[in-house]
Amino acid sequence: MKNRKPQFNPNTLELLKSVQDQCDSKRVKSTLRAMSKATDCSLYTSLPGLISNFVQIDTETVNILVVNASEKDIIDHGKWVALLGYLLKNKSLNINLWIIPKKNTQGEVTKGRPVIDYLIDKDYKGVINTHLVAGDIDTVIAEIGLEHINLIINDNPDIDDHNTPESLGALNAIVDKGIPYVIADISPIVLNFKLNIFNAWGFTATDQMEFNKYSLAVRNNISASHRHMGYAYVINAHYSSSQLIDKAEKQHFNQLAASVVSCLNVGEPMKRLPSIIDLHASQESFNLLEWFAINQAKKTLSCRHSGDKVTIQFDSLPECPISKDVHEPTNAQNAELTLWIMTLYQMYLQSYKVRQRAVS
Repeated sequence: MKNRKPQFNPNTLELLKSVQDQCDSKRVKSTLRAMSKATDCSLYTSLPGLISNFVQIDTETVNILVVNASEKDIIDHGKWVALLGYLLKNKSLNINLWIIPKKNTQGEVTKGRPVIDYLIDKDYKGVINTHLVAGDIDTVIAEIGLEHINLIINDNPDIDDHNTPESLGALNAIVDKGIPYVIADISPIVLNFKLNIFNAWGFTATDQMEFNKYSLAVRNNISASHRHMGYAYVINAHYSSSQLIDKAEKQHFNQLAASVVSCLNVGEPMKRLPSIIDLHASQESFNLLEWFAINQAKKTLSCRHSGDKVTIQFDSLPECPISKDVHEPTNAQNAELTLWIMTLYQMYLQSYKVRQRAVS
């Protein structure tokens, strides 16, 4: 097998080059050039790149809370958030960043730490404060004060995030106060899947999906450890009455989440949902995902495995939950459509595994 050349995000390279050009230190310039040659360089730019979609250029001070932070979010203690000032061409921007890491998560100190420390100390004109804090979101918000928070980032949304009365109450207060609560993921379809969790709690996103152009998208030759924060929604509206997710529904979500992971692991791009109009009009095999298709007339599901197409027939299949009259689905309806597709994919996987065991 031929070795594939690593793929880079040109926007990330352009940003790092811009920072390099503004720097006086030859040592820092050299390190930035070396960092730009590594596939993982987008990990430095993903968080500030995502945030830049939600901060005005002329802002003087921004207070950001990052919840459920993974190791990718807290490299070098989160100090790379300073790149936000370079992105907005406002190096006088004051940034206060609080980070709640996921359980058992520790931040890595990278070879870029001396670089960002130098830039903050010598080149950046504003004040950068980053804090790693422990606790549930409702506790941390109570300590900081919701009035002191301008933006909340959750790029690892999980069904346990707001599934207590206290944390659900915090989410309710965030939405009512109009503070952008950003959820993000590496692909549009996975993000839509996770929006279902918030819909179940009684909240949704009414604005269009945002793209983070400083992240690495899902590609077969890019390690999953380098993919990060590609697409985002802002949870900004009530969808129904607020309620906790019960045990049975939680179990169902977790089972479907395993199917989502399976899709990604076999190389499914998970980038585009099918057209509702075309789906209802189709009388033959119709692609729900790039590698996964349904024939509603024959009640079959098909998927490609290592180049081979496998088709399985069922006695019945759940019908599409979105009416054929819906030409422009809302985000909540796209989330519901995604849930239906992953339910079908789970049915297919279960049947496929039974067949494999029978053969072996």
